Order: sequence, then C-alpha cells, then structure tokens
Amino acid sequence: MTKTLLDKKIALLLSGGVDSTTLIQYYKDQGANISAYFINYNQDSIESENISVEKIVKYFNIPLRKISLGYKIKKNNFEYTMRNSLFINIVASTIEEDVDIIAMGIHNGTDYYDCSKKFISTMQDILDGYFKGKVNIDVPFIDWYKNDIFRYARTKDIPIEMTYSCEKQSFTPCGNCPSCIDRKGRV
Repeated sequence: MTKTLLDKKIALLLSGGVDSTTLIQYYKDQGANISAYFINYNQDSIESENISVEKIVKYFNIPLRKISLGYKIKKNNFEYTMRNSLFINIVASTIEEDVDIIAMGIHNGTDYYDCSKKFISTMQDILDGYFKGKVNIDVPFIDWYKNDIFRYARTKDIPIEMTYSCEKQSFTPCGNCPSCIDRKGRV
C-alpha cells in the first residue's frame, strides 16, 4: 500500500531562508510530519541563519536537529563546493529509520550543479543503493523560480521577515550577493 503524504515523515533541510521556510508550509498543508535539520558548515552568515532557524521552528512548532561539521566548506565565489550533496549525505546518515523523505528548497533559476534535476537524480541513485528506495529526495520547488516561491509564501502568510538569506555576513545583509539580490523588492 502506498503511503499518503499524511503518513510520511519528512527530514527537511532548513537554512533559515525563504525557500526552506516556505517548504515547511508546503508540507504542513499536506499534513506531513516534519523534522527540521540545520547544518552549521561555518558559513559566513551562521549567526543570523541560526537565529532565523530558531524563530522558524518555534513558529511552525516542529522539532529541530542541529548538526555542526566543525569545518568550513570550500567556497568558489558564492558557490559552496558540494554543499547540497554533503547535506543530503549527512542527513541520510543520521535520520531515523522511519524517515521517508529528505526535503530541500532547491528551486529553478540557479546555475549551481547541486541545484539541478541531474544532481537530484544522481543523489537519489545513491540513496537507493543504501535505503533500497525507502528514502526519497523531494524538491517540490525544482521547477519554480524565486518569484513563484515568494508568491506562494505571501498567499500562505509565511513570516518572511523571520528568514535570513545573505551569503556574505550575519545581521546586516550585504545587498550584493546572489541571495540578497534574489530577495530585493520581494520582502
């Protein structure tokens, strides 16, 4: 018998940004059981992301698991090398046995390989090798652009003001990184 989303347990990668926060509401609307995972990879905006994540899980009343890598991932311009593959592997190696889905707020409009359908397919093949098809990656926004996510967030009254998206620093967004540019005029 196929499980409905009401029966599914979701391990959601939460960054504190708009995409992953909106993803919580997406799954809540379908009655899914959500646990958030926040990964500290010593990113430049760790303090603000951490504050946002704490506010978001409290607002949505979902459990949070924080994982610290203890080192900084290599960054080339604004792209962190292998970040999403590392995140999927970390969560997959720490999830409870009954987790059905690892969810990410990946969306259309970015040129990073680890935000592509090919990447998701490759990572799913890896998970299938370990979990025999029982754990799936879900990226429901993969065909959505940032405007689509903001539009959805507004229709659902998601508290966007709780989110933080700057890639360069904490507390005061730089205004120039790709995430700040994506956010301009939308909040």
